[in-house]
Amino acid sequence: MHKHHHHWSRQAIRFVLVGLSATCVDWTLYRTFLWLTSIIPLSKAMSFIIATTYTYNMNRLWTFGGHSQKELNHFARFISLYLTTLGLNVMINSYLLHLLSSYDLRLVFAFIGATTVSAALNFVGMKFYVFPSKNIP
Repeated sequence: MHKHHHHWSRQAIRFVLVGLSATCVDWTLYRTFLWLTSIIPLSKAMSFIIATTYTYNMNRLWTFGGHSQKELNHFARFISLYLTTLGLNVMINSYLLHLLSSYDLRLVFAFIGATTVSAALNFVGMKFYVFPSKNIP
């Protein structure tokens, strides 16, 4: 039981570290695409997709345990999970932008809110849906 808890904790810490670095990539690209296009949903979607590609590779190799014979299956499951959370991320971001009044603050808070919800869903989805065979104690 203790070993299982340690395994969970290690994965959660690694997932958070990958997520924090991916969030930096996401935020930087989001602001860059906003500056280039001024189209909020497109900018958010593009930054999310690029950060997601980084996240998949880092979590596959480091957080949830390296190469697998089922890599194509894992990638297909990852894509289905992240397409779902992409939609939620963009919708939550857009919704929060409408709720908040100050442009700079609403951009930051909407980004954080959308990212927090999608990150929580992504951890659970990756642990139990995308990489389930690596998570059995």
